[in-house]
Amino acid sequence: MRINPHRQFGVRECPSCGSHVPANSNHCPLCRNELLNPTPARRNVKILGAVLLLALLALMLISGALR
Repeated sequence: MRINPHRQFGVRECPSCGSHVPANSNHCPLCRNELLNPTPARRNVKILGAVLLLALLALMLISGALR
């Protein structure tokens, strides 16, 4: 596999300071904020949290409608 050292990567926005950071960088060059890459496990935790929050909201709406 050849790696081209001159290849341009995309950019992403630092959630801390809003600066543009190369997509292959792990830290923001300005504020040194650590940029984490989402893993499948982290993505699944976010989805599970969203589902639980929606279930709680639905339960609250249903219990309020029954009163």
